[in-house]
Amino acid sequence: FNKLFDKYLKRNWMLLNKNNYSDFESFFKENVSIIVKPIDGEGGNGIEKFVYSPSIDCKQLYNKLLENNQLLIEECIKQHDKMNVLYDKSVNTIRMFTFYKDGESYFLQAILKIGNGGVIDNFSSGGMYTYISSDGDVYVEAIDKDDNIYFKHPISNENIVGFKVPLFDEAIDLVKECAKVVPEVAYIGWDVAISENGPVLVEGNCYP
Repeated sequence: FNKLFDKYLKRNWMLLNKNNYSDFESFFKENVSIIVKPIDGEGGNGIEKFVYSPSIDCKQLYNKLLENNQLLIEECIKQHDKMNVLYDKSVNTIRMFTFYKDGESYFLQAILKIGNGGVIDNFSSGGMYTYISSDGDVYVEAIDKDDNIYFKHPISNENIVGFKVPLFDEAIDLVKECAKVVPEVAYIGWDVAISENGPVLVEGNCYP
């Protein structure tokens, strides 16, 4: 996925193998904050964040990641200031649904995923979600997997209902363009982050 959609990711990434420790060490030092992901996981399982410091044993970390199959290494996305106001410990992504047919891509709807105490926003890993209008406004309370309802974020105390997602129109343009890349998969749920440099692709889901 990262190879195919590289120009839409707008961040550095690499794949670990048993022969590229020096590349990993250089990548870690250069990017400082990294996210590591399993190649074939779901629901946010196995995703971790690491921040470089001289006290970290890079070789030990490298071996651990290989053992755990956490082979996809990415530069951390620097989230837009307005998204940080809502919750700043995770990237709060937008799940954006598209449909592709007869050479045209269509944006259907979007939900906002929000972290809550962790470094990921996945619903199944402690996060919450809510709905976004076609204008980029959150219009209903968020819910978590335990059916707790949130009008305000419990950590940031920021209003969830009424929150306006920045650069939402640009995010729609992004996913409509991405929907054309693999036309054989007509229905896709894209995870999009609003970075300080605009919307960026996180991943695509074929059963969203």
